[in-house]
Amino acid sequence: DPAVPFAVVGGVNLTLLPHTTDYLAEAGFLSPEGRCAPFDRPPEPTAEPVISA
Repeated sequence: DPAVPFAVVGGVNLTLLPHTTDYLAEAGFLSPEGRCAPFDRPPEPTAEPVISA
C-alpha cells in the first residue's frame, strides 16, 4: 500500500430549486455583485455557500 504524495479533489454544486437561492438572497447571504470576495474590507456577502465533507 504505497503512500500518495498528493491528491487532487474537486466538486460541483447543482441547485435544482430556484427558491433556495431566493431565500439566501432575501436573507442577505448573497453578494449583490454576483461574485465571491470573502477577504474584502469591509467584507461583503459571499456567493452561495457550499459545505463538503
